Amino acid sequence: MRTTATEDEWDRVFACLPSRMAEQLPIVKIPQIASYLAERIDAGWQPGRIRAILDGRALPDEVGNMTGLVIARLRDDVPVDGAPPSRDELRKRRLAKRDAELSKFNQHNEPVKAPGELSEQEREEAARRRREMLAEVGIKLGGNKAGGGK
Repeated sequence: MRTTATEDEWDRVFACLPSRMAEQLPIVKIPQIASYLAERIDAGWQPGRIRAILDGRALPDEVGNMTGLVIARLRDDVPVDGAPPSRDELRKRRLAKRDAELSKFNQHNEPVKAPGELSEQEREEAARRRREMLAEVGIKLGGNKAGGGK
């Protein structure tokens, strides 16, 4: 097991852990903790999110084994397979949901044709529907006039 940390490992540890945790880690454990953090970052966790989660829990008054505490909290609070979706992933999901709803809507609704695209039968049917609608309105208006004023 390697005991000297690379600059990237130091950066990863200090980017992901609250300073009060990172500063108490033994130097020889930095590569190990950095590898645990790399697993989570590769799985989709954001360093700032990891840090916020770990910073949200108070440390015990006395910590005898900071390495063990960090590993346990990463295991319990920042599981590799529990990464929240990224903003891009959330956007993709919203767009996919919207597209599915639009597709479903379009399947249930016939496209509207321009008057020039209608067949003779469709034009006659549209004219009949308009006459029926006007007759309904005329009957209602006629009923109001006849019953209302005299």
